[in-house]
Amino acid sequence: MPAPLIILDAAGNPATPLTDLSSAQITWENNGKQELVFEMPAADSRAGRIVNEACVQALGETYRITKLERSHRGGAATIIATGQAGWYDLRRRPQIPETIFADQQADDALTIALDGSEWTVDIVTVTTRRSWTMPQGNPLECVQAIQSTHGGDLVFNHQAKTVSLVITRGIDTGVFFATGKNMVDIKKTIDTTQLATRLHATRIDDGATFASINNGLDYVEDYTYTTDVIDGYLSFNSEVSLYTMLAMTKASLGRYCKPATSYQATVADLSSLAGHQLETLHLGDEVTIWDPAIGAHTKHKVVTLVLDLLRPYNTQVTLDSTLRSLGSADEANSAVMTSGLGIDTRDLVPFNLLLNARFDNGLAHWAASGAEVVDGGVTGTKSIRFAGTGTRWIEQTVAADTRDQYMVSMQVESSGFPAGIVPNLTAVVTITYDDGTTEDVPLTLV
Repeated sequence: MPAPLIILDAAGNPATPLTDLSSAQITWENNGKQELVFEMPAADSRAGRIVNEACVQALGETYRITKLERSHRGGAATIIATGQAGWYDLRRRPQIPETIFADQQADDALTIALDGSEWTVDIVTVTTRRSWTMPQGNPLECVQAIQSTHGGDLVFNHQAKTVSLVITRGIDTGVFFATGKNMVDIKKTIDTTQLATRLHATRIDDGATFASINNGLDYVEDYTYTTDVIDGYLSFNSEVSLYTMLAMTKASLGRYCKPATSYQATVADLSSLAGHQLETLHLGDEVTIWDPAIGAHTKHKVVTLVLDLLRPYNTQVTLDSTLRSLGSADEANSAVMTSGLGIDTRDLVPFNLLLNARFDNGLAHWAASGAEVVDGGVTGTKSIRFAGTGTRWIEQTVAADTRDQYMVSMQVESSGFPAGIVPNLTAVVTITYDDGTTEDVPLTLV
């Protein structure tokens, strides 16, 4: 069996294999952390090569030793070394000055954060727009602040020196963890801290509510879980229309009108054992856990992987029920909304399943008839215009994700119609089920 760790020389070439290791683990955590920790006898002839700033290779990745500990236990002296993957070098680059962003997307901020660092932006699928101030800091701090503000998952490519910010990393693996098979422990939490059965909403700049389009009521309510009236409040920024306020408040109520249930579990990785190769996991992958004793049968996201290089069957996987990493609208002074009493707006960041939803790339990903892309828009610089008589339409097919509620939202302007006449505008959602059957859900917009 080849040595799991190799010390590199000054030129970055493999030089000294480390064979007498007491332990060696690599930890991956969501949003970038990748750390190697290993222990070996201080008396080993190779121990002199283990120094701060030395580089160690493991599984094809290079780690720079940033911390050394020497201990004496049970009559034996040992060295414990901690190394960081390439992402850590961003901490050592020149600081980026404080930067103000006005209704801009994450890729704009990432480009500024990485300027002069030798790293570049790769893939950005997060499309949230934010008005916020990025504080002065090194590129790593700035990149992490961008993720906290816009949401999504950070992905570092250490070889190519690129940073991506994606809506969610990983795939739905189909892997199943169960008590008695490969799950070590599990905890279920039911929390009513943010329970609200009646949600009010106002616009910050002018105090407007959606009462004029909601039968005179400035709130929506749902008493499915409890008949108690528990008020919650949302405050929206000036760019948000009354129709969007109403739609987002209804969507929020669906979450807050019942207790928040979360799970956290630690499982054993069996992928290295014969017959379990299909259970190989990567950070961000979604898996299913099952424990009838506490009523757990739900999908989870892998947020931490701890790989034991010497004993792979001891590898630990930590799961969390948050399948998406959401940006903080509160900290960012979001251009979409800010929170009211007791409501965490990080849960209200919309994830658009539509590709090219702002038509920045023309009609790419859309099927259309009688539609043209024109300058001017609300969330971007482009929009779609329908002109003339007859039926005009655009269409896109998307894959469902892990949620059980979806929302259709758009802003429409019309002109050229006689007074009192409005166009007939309808959104038709066609749902295709696993058994191949379909269902059409028409939504009259105007």
